[in-house]
Amino acid sequence: MMKILADPFFPEGVVQDLNDAGYDAEHAVEIGAADLPMREFLRLASFEQRIVVTRNRSLARLIESDSGTWPSVIFFRTDEMEDNQITSTLFNLLKLFDEDLRDGAIVVVHEGHTDLRKFIRP
Repeated sequence: MMKILADPFFPEGVVQDLNDAGYDAEHAVEIGAADLPMREFLRLASFEQRIVVTRNRSLARLIESDSGTWPSVIFFRTDEMEDNQITSTLFNLLKLFDEDLRDGAIVVVHEGHTDLRKFIRP
């Protein structure tokens, strides 16, 4: 089962839903990582081999613009989704993109569609 790390901007209730469904999910606030700089937060996720879930546009831009070795990320680019919609969408994405997320990718959820961008690893 995939391990997940939610950033401080991600709904804590969704993380609880993930744990209830058997995922190993942690929220940045719960583990004391809410104040980490973005790069350190991403390094923590990489070290723990966790997929990052976020609504933070700055974090997503950093991943897309920097060629560092980052963890996979699921970025909810929309603010219009309720927590239950996020949970449902996230469960579907984790199943649909399981292999891609394990290999390294960013999944971007927009209004009405989803984009997958695979990382090119050195």
